[in-house]
Order: sequence, then structure tokens, then C-alpha cells
Amino acid sequence: MNAKDGRLPKQLGDFGESLVAFLLGNIKGHRVAIVDHEGADIIATDRLDSKLRYAISVKSRRFKKDDASIVFDLYNQNKLRTFAREFDMIPVVAFVLIDGECQCCDIYILKLDDFKQLADDSDFCGIGNRSEGLTILNTTTKNKNNIQNSEKIDYTRLEFSNLTTDFFGKKGTL
Repeated sequence: MNAKDGRLPKQLGDFGESLVAFLLGNIKGHRVAIVDHEGADIIATDRLDSKLRYAISVKSRRFKKDDASIVFDLYNQNKLRTFAREFDMIPVVAFVLIDGECQCCDIYILKLDDFKQLADDSDFCGIGNRSEGLTILNTTTKNKNNIQNSEKIDYTRLEFSNLTTDFFGKKGTL
């Protein structure tokens, strides 16, 4: 019997979407809805300025090591842009990165245009173009400070202080 649950990737994606929706709605002051649509996972409107409407694609990953990188390919970027254009919204990408020990969860949110601009900027370390159509967020130790302090990137860290794998007396695995 395989000990790994085949639904975990879907559950991780749902978790990332719900976490970003919670963050935007309860902490950042937006009205949010999780949508099941090609190109966007969340739509959000600024509560103080209803003209600021966002279409958000969420990419969630769990990494075995601390230095995580995640790709947002051109195909998915174009799907997000199409959705945003059709609904008169600003395209935004959110990355939810969970460390291998599940001790912390880093959330990076930025406008798609800023993501592309930073990727094309050879002086900016942490976002780049890997090859044709692949744009990467690279949170290696040397890039983290640059990414987390950029004025174009909304960065939030969620830390779990008391994790145990016990569940009703039975040990689980991380």
C-alpha cells in the first residue's frame, strides 16, 4: 500500500488558494472570492477603491529543502491575462511556498506586469527568465532578502510554532 495520498497536490492547491483569500480578505482589507475558472483562482476588490479589481492565480508548492524556486510559465501567464482582460481586472500572481518541515509558509503576491518586469531586469536577483516562456521565482538564501524587501512584492510569512505528527496517538509523517 502506498503511504502517500494521491490527493495531496490538490489539497495543497486548495490550501494555498484559501490561505491567500484569507490573507487578502481578513488582513489586507479586500473583498475576495475563490473562483473555479481557467486563468484565475481568486478575484479580489479593494474595499476602499472598488476600481482596483484583481484576478489572482495562486501557485502552491512544498519543498524538501529551504531554497525553493517555482516556475510560472507563459501558458499560465497568458490564461491569467486573458481572464483579467475579459473581466476588466489587474492580473496578479501569488506564490505559496511551504518548507519541507512545514515550519513556515512564505506568501509572495505581485502584479503579473511587475513579475515580468523584475524577471527582465538583470539587476534584480530572485526573479528571472529560465528559458523561452518560463519565468521563475527563486528564493535561494542569497535572493530572499531582495525578494522579500521589494516594494513590488507583497511578502507575508506564516509560521507554525507547535507542529506534531501525532494524531490520536498515531505517528504520521511530514
